[in-house]
Amino acid sequence: MIKKIINKIYGLLVDLSKIFSRKDLDYYIKNNIENLNDIKRVLIVGAGGRINDLVYRISVEKSFELFSLDIEKQYNPDIIADITDYDFNNDKYDVIIISEVLQFIPDPQKAINNIYRGLNKNGIMILTVPFIYPIHDRPYDYYRFTKYALHHLLSKFSEVEVIEKNSWSEAINVLHVRHIMNQNISSKFISIIYLLFGYIFYPINYLLGKLIKTDYITSGYNVRAKK
Repeated sequence: MIKKIINKIYGLLVDLSKIFSRKDLDYYIKNNIENLNDIKRVLIVGAGGRINDLVYRISVEKSFELFSLDIEKQYNPDIIADITDYDFNNDKYDVIIISEVLQFIPDPQKAINNIYRGLNKNGIMILTVPFIYPIHDRPYDYYRFTKYALHHLLSKFSEVEVIEKNSWSEAINVLHVRHIMNQNISSKFISIIYLLFGYIFYPINYLLGKLIKTDYITSGYNVRAKK
């Protein structure tokens, strides 16, 4: 009974740490899709999770077709395939979303090139990636991308917008908070303390990030690229 309660509390804290570390990610995706007109077909690379639920709700409001693609059958995607070599054929999309997935793909350039092929003319790719962020989903967490690497990967696109997810002070806080995913017990305990203080002192961290500006440190990047 006590073990179940502890596991329940731990699960809630893990969810809180995710919300804390991804606070601007959902807004970025939602804002970009809602501001696009004449969307008919949208593809999400990486099935399941918060992003799918978010985009599904928008698809109901804006009346576009939503599809998902994933290499793993267990997530019940519409298309079971690897994005690096999936043959889009004539199935083109107005928007392709790939959020927090590119770091797990062994050949990210090949994946980006294939997404480019899968977009309609003037189609939009919405991409989010980690930068200063803990290793996760071992052993498949292969890459971290600077904004310069992203511009290089997306050189085929006509327009590319790369925005920091958060400030340096918020990014440092995220590193501490996400220690909760570490298997080490002491790291979990410390991360719980940081998680509580992270919420309490968030206004101070936010102000520090505004007062002392630098683009050297961020948890990751939100990207919008037009074909």
